[in-house]
Amino acid sequence: MPDQEITTEIQGDLSQLKSNQQVPILTYHHIWSDDDPCPLPAVAGKYCGHIRRSHFEQQMCYMAERGCVPITHRELVAWIVSNEPIPRRAVLIDFDDNRLNVFQNAFPILQEFGWPATVFVISSLAADGKSPWGISGTTSMNWRELDMVLNENWLVGAHTRTHPMLDELCADPDGLNKMKEEIVGSKTDIETNLGISVNHFAYPEGRGHLVAEHIVVEYFEGSRLWNPDGMPVYNNKHINRHRLVANNVSEITSEAEFSRLINGVSH
Repeated sequence: MPDQEITTEIQGDLSQLKSNQQVPILTYHHIWSDDDPCPLPAVAGKYCGHIRRSHFEQQMCYMAERGCVPITHRELVAWIVSNEPIPRRAVLIDFDDNRLNVFQNAFPILQEFGWPATVFVISSLAADGKSPWGISGTTSMNWRELDMVLNENWLVGAHTRTHPMLDELCADPDGLNKMKEEIVGSKTDIETNLGISVNHFAYPEGRGHLVAEHIVVEYFEGSRLWNPDGMPVYNNKHINRHRLVANNVSEITSEAEFSRLINGVSH
């Protein structure tokens, strides 16, 4: 585990992010069908990123009613770096781990709205379609399905090859090489199989690490963490583009909580 100094530095000044409300990033992991036996321990975790299709659709409808305009990490980083304009009500929709139920349940809903999203890919899962955590009833998006979302203006980013905790790799004598293999290898895998440039990265479990960050900065234009305390945070014009912060949204995120997140009210 990283020491407290590293953890504090990599998280950035969250109090500043909360007071300068701009662009929220919503992160999901599983979008379960309503009739799926969604694992109760997963749903019970407030920030686990598991949500049922009907609830996800309600959230998207609410965003549409509020005039939100989803963009991807490409546009967000261009705004930060080059002052490229973005919509006044810009929001990002992220999916980590390339779960097949995202393709089955979220993708059709976003197609109806004509909205893009960003999916951060564990490249080994795209190769074999399996789940490394053995969650019952779930598999992963493969290269064909990822190519289909690309054709609907989604952005594909890297999320390592096998989803290790990067901070824990530092304890290994060969940790630096393994870390680089995971980070850069996922980028290479995706680029080779999809024929695209991969310029954005999301840390496994949202856990940043300074050693990993040196690698990420060299190979990617932007990278994303999670907010560790569960309170709404926003990405403003002055944020470090390699420390973008996301909010996990889940089945038990209440309507009031989601409204507060979307409407930029952090207190």
